[in-house]
Amino acid sequence: MAKGDFEGAIADYSEAIRLQPEHSELWNSRGLAKLAKGDIAGAIADFDEAIRLQPEYGKAIRNREIALAQLQGAAKKEPSTPAAIPDSQDPSLERIRAAQEATPLAERVEWVSETEKIRVTPTSMESARLWDDVVGKLRDEIVDLKPLIAGSNQYRALESPIERLESRLERYSDSPQRVHDEAETALDAVEWLVREGEVAEGIETRRLKKTLTDSILDIRGNTPGVLDVVEKRTAQKFSAISDDEREQLSSANEAVVPHIEDERTQEDMRQDAEVLAGQLGGRVSLEHKSAIYRLLSRLSRMIPLLTENAPGFAKKVAEGVFIAKIIEMLSRG
Repeated sequence: MAKGDFEGAIADYSEAIRLQPEHSELWNSRGLAKLAKGDIAGAIADFDEAIRLQPEYGKAIRNREIALAQLQGAAKKEPSTPAAIPDSQDPSLERIRAAQEATPLAERVEWVSETEKIRVTPTSMESARLWDDVVGKLRDEIVDLKPLIAGSNQYRALESPIERLESRLERYSDSPQRVHDEAETALDAVEWLVREGEVAEGIETRRLKKTLTDSILDIRGNTPGVLDVVEKRTAQKFSAISDDEREQLSSANEAVVPHIEDERTQEDMRQDAEVLAGQLGGRVSLEHKSAIYRLLSRLSRMIPLLTENAPGFAKKVAEGVFIAKIIEMLSRG
């Protein structure tokens, strides 16, 4: 926690406690901020409340012991005094938690102790047969449309979204969430091309739009969590970020990426950051919104995991960008 941040952190935690007074971690976090500020008595009172709410809360118990030792002078300036244990190195932990709640994804993000890496596992559709049908229909539609589009000037502009969708179907054949997002992105692109007069609203266009829409609805209705993602993402407000903010975001993202277990997710996060880097204003496409949403969702889950499990990570990130700033720049409207 940087010098000068304590008052703001205490104010943030106080407001959060007002809204969620039974949340023991909030009391512990405010106690840490008070302890860092030098308000030892206030810190002890907060640790006491955290322990009252959660009697086996080990971090709060240890932090209270440290505060008592400081109050009594027994541990003052002694190198052997253990450091207080925060729930996160970020003084705005609640902002990260709020970001997690605001950006669910149909995937599981977890720390794997055996590999000391983060693992991302997509949520499967409830019916494997239905999933095969969804992917199969999309693939068949692409195969049927490609020669028709290639031979017609009025549909040629559809080549780009169809080729992108085709490559993404192969890449994300195990991820209903991502196929849903790619189908939505393709549908958004097709509708925009029609509005701009780049593509005729003919039989082939309507057929493609229907196939995309059917696939999107099938995934939403049969994959746990996807509909929630759509509702939360729709509620989000998005705005362009500055060049400096893009650089900070890229720095934080690159700090996280090496700690991810699979190369696909590593590349995905780099690609999402590149989408933001190329967003200089104008039409904010669904692709751009999805990239922001995924980055916010994943970073808000991965950063706390790494702060807790990867030695030196918090310091590495803090040197490049304040974690709370990432949350603010990605979620503001």
